[in-house]
Amino acid sequence: MGKTMLSVRLAQPLEEEFEEIIWRSLRNALPLSTLLADVLLTLSGNQRVHPISVSEADAAHLTHKSSND
Repeated sequence: MGKTMLSVRLAQPLEEEFEEIIWRSLRNALPLSTLLADVLLTLSGNQRVHPISVSEADAAHLTHKSSND
């Protein structure tokens, strides 16, 4: 059994636990920023979203974490 088939078999029983399952091939993979933009587009129902920068995401995470402490 190959890696892809193994991952499919492991994911199938968990399918009902998630709203979306996104499969992407990493063979000849696009840059991470392009991959993430594609995933965001898929999750947003094909509506363009403007992702924040990594530093903004870090700041948002720290702000959220400190407000929950």
